[in-house]
Amino acid sequence: MAHKLVGAFEERSRRPDLAIIMYCRPDGASNAEVRSATGDVWAQKAKKLHLRSKLDFMKAEMPGGVRYFVGPPDSRPGPANAVEYAPRGVTPSNPGGATWPDRDEPTDSEHIDVPPANLILYGPPGTGKTYATVEEAVKLCDGKLPEGGRLGIKARYDELVAANRVAFVTFHQSYSYEDFVEGLRPDPGEGFKLKVKPGVFNRIAKAAQSAMLGPDTNGNSAAAHVLIIDEINRADISKVFGELITLLEPDKRLGRENALTVTLPYSGEQFGVPANLYVIGTMNTADRSIALLDYALRRRFEFKELMPDPNLLKPVDGIDIGKALDRLNRRIELLFDRDHQIGHAYFMACATRAELESVMRGKVIPLLSEYFYEDWSKIWRVLGEPEGNEVREGAFLRRERLPSNANEDSEFETVWRYTVRKEFGDDAFVQLAR
Repeated sequence: MAHKLVGAFEERSRRPDLAIIMYCRPDGASNAEVRSATGDVWAQKAKKLHLRSKLDFMKAEMPGGVRYFVGPPDSRPGPANAVEYAPRGVTPSNPGGATWPDRDEPTDSEHIDVPPANLILYGPPGTGKTYATVEEAVKLCDGKLPEGGRLGIKARYDELVAANRVAFVTFHQSYSYEDFVEGLRPDPGEGFKLKVKPGVFNRIAKAAQSAMLGPDTNGNSAAAHVLIIDEINRADISKVFGELITLLEPDKRLGRENALTVTLPYSGEQFGVPANLYVIGTMNTADRSIALLDYALRRRFEFKELMPDPNLLKPVDGIDIGKALDRLNRRIELLFDRDHQIGHAYFMACATRAELESVMRGKVIPLLSEYFYEDWSKIWRVLGEPEGNEVREGAFLRRERLPSNANEDSEFETVWRYTVRKEFGDDAFVQLAR
């Protein structure tokens, strides 16, 4: 039987941890029988992703019925009639017996997740955005999370950082193109001499490109690399990324059909962004709304919202802190907006009431003061303190009326001086949860 391969498969450059495997179904065999025979633990077809054009499949002119699966590259147990799609220019090792794909057959590939090349995790402060980048980076590099919970994930993350497969940087107002891509820096040698020094983005991009050109120490091709940018919205994006903002687009990356390169201004080198480099950013919505974010950046990134999750908080000394946080955030959203809520991470480490009070006194209340621009009358309401002009003692705050020279019949409003109580009331957190 003659087989003619057309097109090209480049999925390894996008998902180095996955390969597309085509199993030829024996006549009369069911999907379950094919899966059982191959021992494919992934057991998921990727045909729907092909129809959605989310994966670059190699097309084949083959008659008959075919099953598509996703699995780790070069690790399939596979029957004799299995074909693993290879990168551009490489012929599958065993094309015999392959048949034409049946594209009208129902698929169970809904659960296959192809991660975006550029992702921003955004939400109010304390919602675990930076915490989540560790898991995202490990999943991108390994295709799954290791055993051992958070300690195992962090240990694997540290290994990836040491292997130069993950880099981390925090943006700030003074961060520049010279810090991020490349710039001139003094050479510590004799005399005054400036030398071109690559920035963090330049270094991780070159490491990723090297992985695309040859296998790593484990024999894996095109190993994924990840750049984590914390507080991505705090820098001047157009200034930091410069001309490289265009190269972030998935179809403009090296290895893609519309790949582009630019000439760097200091070194004069040709530079492109490899397809196996993933960029993960975090964004605090209390600092800046997504609506105010640079449009060029928004267009090239996908966004994932992380909001406060009170369900992650366990009771502390009989206090339902999860419910208290939920009610607190409801009042904040009512009096301000949803982008300025209080995240659950503030209370995750609290094991006693004293620690809860310390967080409220040292972190939450000062943050509320910043949110409401020192309008303590609103902070009074957000904390659920009792209403009424005669009330002077709250569970968290104390207030006193300032003396006025105005007559009692004056139209001037009552002016209060607010202070945080040295010791919170016994029912402070019960009040917060109302």
